[in-house]
Amino acid sequence: MKSVLLLAVIMVLPFVVNADPQQGEEPVLTGQELLAACTGTGADANDSKHFCYQFIGGLVGTVSQLQAAHPEMKLFCVPIDKVSVQDVAQSLVGWLKAHADELHEAAYQLAGQALHQAYPCDG
Repeated sequence: MKSVLLLAVIMVLPFVVNADPQQGEEPVLTGQELLAACTGTGADANDSKHFCYQFIGGLVGTVSQLQAAHPEMKLFCVPIDKVSVQDVAQSLVGWLKAHADELHEAAYQLAGQALHQAYPCDG
């Protein structure tokens, strides 16, 4: 039950918002936008991937802090001493591509689901 509560907190917590949303536009990063950043090519590829890695690092760090405060509630457990942010990004990209019909949804929700599947907590 408490893991459901943690999941609910993560799902309603908008980690990344558009600083200047257009009229009628949702101020939340979508899965499509995150996928584009994580697979960036062209002149701004380094900036895009840097953004992707910052997003992932922020999400993993935030969830780690929440889980440290409430050890009974686990959403995902990324072994940061064994995998790089690039490894996590690769897992996330694979999940996003496999769930292309959901890419219109908020990136933080999709990333939470992807990391829950890729890095489950044991016990």
